[in-house]
Amino acid sequence: MQELKQKLNFIADLIIDKNDVVYLDYPFHLNVGDLLIYHGTEEFFKQHNIQVKFRRPWTSFNIKELRYIITPNTTILCHGGGNFGDLYSVTQRLREAVIQTYPSNRIIVFPQTAFFKNKQTEKSSAEIFRQHNDCHLFARDEPTFYLMEKFSENVYLSPDMAHQLYGKLKKSHHIKNETLFFLRKDIEKTNTEAVLTQVAKRAQSTILDWPDTISISDKAIWNIQFKFLLAIRHLKMSNIKNCMNSYWHNKSLQLMHNSSLLFSEYQEVVTTRLHGHILSCLLDIPNTVYDNSYGKNKGYFDLWTNKVRFSQFKRI
Repeated sequence: MQELKQKLNFIADLIIDKNDVVYLDYPFHLNVGDLLIYHGTEEFFKQHNIQVKFRRPWTSFNIKELRYIITPNTTILCHGGGNFGDLYSVTQRLREAVIQTYPSNRIIVFPQTAFFKNKQTEKSSAEIFRQHNDCHLFARDEPTFYLMEKFSENVYLSPDMAHQLYGKLKKSHHIKNETLFFLRKDIEKTNTEAVLTQVAKRAQSTILDWPDTISISDKAIWNIQFKFLLAIRHLKMSNIKNCMNSYWHNKSLQLMHNSSLLFSEYQEVVTTRLHGHILSCLLDIPNTVYDNSYGKNKGYFDLWTNKVRFSQFKRI
């Protein structure tokens, strides 16, 4: 796991001026897997002494704000994850807008898994990216690497930014003699979830997904804040947005550690979530990972975590 963490160091070498950096599309939502990536990224900034002068999630991002921030030396960093493609079109359009608006600035897309359902959408997006001569894309798996070669000449393989958190997460001191089944409930689920749910029920094991780890009150408060940020998205109001950055950093850190404490209560994890798998590895918990709907988990396991001795990949 330490070796995977060290593989992220190369990304820092691509940043032109570590005091002139903006970070876009960080997650302002309650998927703790994405929050692991977010705080792994923030830990990466800290370890490499990268001073981020401007941060925005897509919910409050207004590209007009950047005109007051960007200099010729600014490196624009786009959050990593699994939203490169047309399953999550809002964030892809954000990246395309930045690519088109700042053709002379270095742009780095942190480690992603890419997937397009629509080949025409893929082609159109690739044409936009290809217009930029200094765009650097990091792929979390080989299929993504080959797809991203259509988008840029600067494509690299890299593990997920969450690996920067190795050794930094809180662990519970109370371990149950039980297996946690951590299964998807969203658009990436497959029949695997149905089969594993029945297995878990027969064993009377706990079945959870990320939404189940968030309290009702936290969901209610987040919902109000989310709507507020959307309402002021096209307004300047930079001071308010910056205050929300600081609040969310602290709140999401709490949510992330809540999940790490929860996971570490179990002696084993069975999951169809990539970051259920990665979090288990970060906590040194024996785990079994099954695939999602488009091969993301298998691609990641085959390339990065297959050498983790307490982890395995299975198919139904």
